[in-house]
Amino acid sequence: MKHRLLLIGFLLITPTAQGAPSPPVPAKMQNAGIQLRISRAARHRIQEKVDSLVKSEKYFQELVKLVNLFMPIVERILQEEGLPADFKYQIIQESAMVSDAVHISNTVGFWQFKANTALEVGLKIDSDVDERMHIVAATRGAAKYLKKNNQHLENWLYALLAYNQGLGYVKKLRYQQHRGATSMKVLPDTHWYIIHFLALNLVF
Repeated sequence: MKHRLLLIGFLLITPTAQGAPSPPVPAKMQNAGIQLRISRAARHRIQEKVDSLVKSEKYFQELVKLVNLFMPIVERILQEEGLPADFKYQIIQESAMVSDAVHISNTVGFWQFKANTALEVGLKIDSDVDERMHIVAATRGAAKYLKKNNQHLENWLYALLAYNQGLGYVKKLRYQQHRGATSMKVLPDTHWYIIHFLALNLVF
């Protein structure tokens, strides 16, 4: 049975060659053990994001430096925590790997935690320390949060969307029919968070 996907995507660690054209978006991608079939209209949306990511060479090269610096740590921790390897690219989606990144929604750090969520996953926040800005602690916290989502949803790609939108949002998407799915579709109305995530996968 094919499943309709309102979400998802990924990355790889070698950046697009300098001066090369943007990588094309394929009709199929494999993510977290799920085969994604991408519609033509969805491929167009992903391609637009791919093109925007590589448009500024200066910004892109700075991002590549941070990826090369921090990604080995992220890979190791996610492997230890038993998460799909593809999830390592979510950190780029969340913060562009900037340790002290702050969003208008009051999320902070590498994995963009709100204070209450950070405390729930065991991160320390006080007048002296904010572990949301510590690559090891924050990545372990993110892994814990993603695993908790997956325990409820039994679908890693939905767990990824729930990281951004919350479990309540995902449960409104008739998630029950996607438990254990091995094949899903990416359509024109797929959530922007997933479109961006797929674009990062292709760029890197």
